[in-house]
Amino acid sequence: IGSTILEWALVRPIGYRTNTVEDLASVAGSFPVPVWFDTTYDYKSQLPPFTGTLIGEILPTAITAATIGLLESLLTLQLIDEILNNKGSSNREAFGQGLGQFLSGMLGGMGGCTTI
Repeated sequence: IGSTILEWALVRPIGYRTNTVEDLASVAGSFPVPVWFDTTYDYKSQLPPFTGTLIGEILPTAITAATIGLLESLLTLQLIDEILNNKGSSNREAFGQGLGQFLSGMLGGMGGCTTI
């Protein structure tokens, strides 16, 4: 914060200018649209049909990835609790991560988890 204040108070008034994110890359964009409402994304031809066989193939991997992600997040929560000497809510952590994963996938993103 101090560097930003110094730049705007001292450097820019004398005519120098430092690069910003906009100078290096485009910052234009829009909010994500759920894939089934996005008219530019033909999801019906790109996704496999939703059948019991598909669920049987995906479910073991999904459960494994979700379990590993939740365990890593809960271990991180425990470590932070020990460092800060307080108690976090593991139920809120699990619910928040599940909701975040669901919304991320719904908006075309790829989920993740907290790790150290």
